[in-house]
Amino acid sequence: MPAFQLCIALAAICLFTVSPTRVAADNIVTRTMLLEMFQAGEIDAVEDWFAGLQARALAGEVDPEDERDSYGVFEATHPDIAPFVAKWSETYPDSAYAHTAQGWLYLSAARLVRGSKPGSHTHPFAHAAFRDFIGASVVHADAAVAADPDLLPAAELVLRLVHHINDPLRHERVLKRLMETRPNERSMKFALLAAHRGWGGSRRWGDYLCDTYADAVPEWQPDPVTLCKTYVGFEFYLDDMGAADVALLDRFDHPLLDGARFEAVLYGPADDRRDWAEALGDHVRSDPEAHDRFVDGYNNRLTYRFDLPPAYEEVGLNRVAWARARAAIDPFNPDVVRGLMADRDLPASERVALHARLLRVRPYDSDLWLNHGKRLAQLKFESPDRFFAHRGPIKFAAALSDAPGWIIGEMMMIEIDAIATLEGERELRPEMLPPEWHAFLDGMDRENDYICPAIRAGRFYDRMCADDARAVGCSPAERGMQQGILKRLQAQAKDERLCYHERLAPLEDLSYTFEEAMAEPGMAELLGE
Repeated sequence: MPAFQLCIALAAICLFTVSPTRVAADNIVTRTMLLEMFQAGEIDAVEDWFAGLQARALAGEVDPEDERDSYGVFEATHPDIAPFVAKWSETYPDSAYAHTAQGWLYLSAARLVRGSKPGSHTHPFAHAAFRDFIGASVVHADAAVAADPDLLPAAELVLRLVHHINDPLRHERVLKRLMETRPNERSMKFALLAAHRGWGGSRRWGDYLCDTYADAVPEWQPDPVTLCKTYVGFEFYLDDMGAADVALLDRFDHPLLDGARFEAVLYGPADDRRDWAEALGDHVRSDPEAHDRFVDGYNNRLTYRFDLPPAYEEVGLNRVAWARARAAIDPFNPDVVRGLMADRDLPASERVALHARLLRVRPYDSDLWLNHGKRLAQLKFESPDRFFAHRGPIKFAAALSDAPGWIIGEMMMIEIDAIATLEGERELRPEMLPPEWHAFLDGMDRENDYICPAIRAGRFYDRMCADDARAVGCSPAERGMQQGILKRLQAQAKDERLCYHERLAPLEDLSYTFEEAMAEPGMAELLGE
């Protein structure tokens, strides 16, 4: 495990407002007021507020969506939220509300640190952190339900954790009570996650839940069981759905199945439904939180299939506006960060600073580290002290990767190109090179700052290309000038007896380590240390 402390900053796909009464979901002022209470350390007031909210909910005075919204704030990524919740839990160790807040906080942290890559492409450190956070979320969910079995956000947290609790009976007990006391669509949708094939569920279990509990959902009348089973089929078993199932989507004009219609026209058995394709276009244009799968599917598939206008511009503008509205309270949310970065007028340096936020909350993603290094490299000519700023992130990416050759090759090509550019300018047009860059070249320790690192990286790169000549970066056109310069550096090192270790050590002894990456300037700051 690398020697740094993981920053617990939480992500949320959707951030809702909080208020004792029903308010619009984008009421930023109300959300800011709650954050101010957290920052002021008003633990007693927060405990009392949530207790009052629960009392009103049980009396039927609060809409379930408002109740859920109140706990949505604990999925936000503002760095002051997690410390407050920890102190709240210490002050009120038996509080169902504090346990629920902790549970959603840890679930969000788990989802964030793991990311969305397939398991085989996710680093073991990320898997380990995910398990730790999920374990903590389960503990708090159990404590919350034990303290107040009628607390809706606590019960739904248990349902959301069904794949991690390993006790389907406990899951069903919570669902049964909810459907008896406060039946609603959102809770049932959480419960149906148990049918997800990708997480060990089954279509049979989904059918059982629909047969047993769908009748209780008031929003699903008049044929709730068929509606429920259709939803499960298209949500989790799209590949198994056929023409008869598509007919059910026509039969049920219900918003529950909007996503199913989109999936069916995109990837399923309804590839001739222009009306559904047009509806998906309206959706991605109007909803800034539209799933990337739908946005990309519409723009890259349906626009060509049905000759429809793309929605790139609208999606971009909506997401920028959405991100700006949420950035103050949710600054490390990857969706917010990417939304802010979608602003075409954003200066490159600000774009790099925003991208750095992703590293704080997803520190085991080698692709993020490599991309950040490449972004920093784009700024290398702004000043000499930025020239090698890319090294730390790229070394960290290499240390995380099980195939570091091409990552290290990226660094080698960046540096060789950059040095060649500077030296070419000094040789051909010295008067055009600013004084600080002359001083940089004169003061650079060419052996330790340039020649030896290039030779070290080049050995990894050569091995990668020897193993697979078709690998990224291994074609003659891609290697080009860098390979010629590298050979000259290798010859110089040999003639001048430089870089013994880099030239002669076994390749496994030259691997980049987390400690070496962390020693590079700026790395501790990137990880929030």
